[in-house]
Amino acid sequence: MLPPEDFMLRNPKGFVSVRDPYTRAVSCWLWCYAQTKYPLTSNQAKLGFEGWLQKAVDCYEDLGFYWPQHAASTVCLPQSYWLKLHEWDFVLKKETLQADFSNALKSFGALDLKLKVKNANTDVNKPAKKLTQLKWQAHYTSKAKQLVEKIWAEDFKSLERYYDNYETP
Repeated sequence: MLPPEDFMLRNPKGFVSVRDPYTRAVSCWLWCYAQTKYPLTSNQAKLGFEGWLQKAVDCYEDLGFYWPQHAASTVCLPQSYWLKLHEWDFVLKKETLQADFSNALKSFGALDLKLKVKNANTDVNKPAKKLTQLKWQAHYTSKAKQLVEKIWAEDFKSLERYYDNYETP
């Protein structure tokens, strides 16, 4: 069923979700690690977290973009890309997703709903199962931290207003 033709003219409410760039970087890497449909994406992720990040930076320096594979380039896009697409009424943080979602629904005049969210990296990511059992900080070295800050520099800047401080590895 499609919305009415004038749906966008009615100024609908909209929301987008964001998450701490340090935890998101690990999540992106684990997602790439498990991609059996995209062998190039998966093989680069199997270089390890730091190796995958370094490969992305090398690619950017050679080609002007971080991930040449379509799947990784979409999943790993900076969150700032999505923030710029629309004048969002609500920005939901992954770390407080249920509370933020409830507040958004209340403002819409809708009933509060309990979210059932699957964690793609722990619920369905069988190839990376051992890696997902580690705390996200375990994947960081000082070089990995620097690479994440370089790759997602725009996110760190644009998300400052939503985070008092980032969880640091």
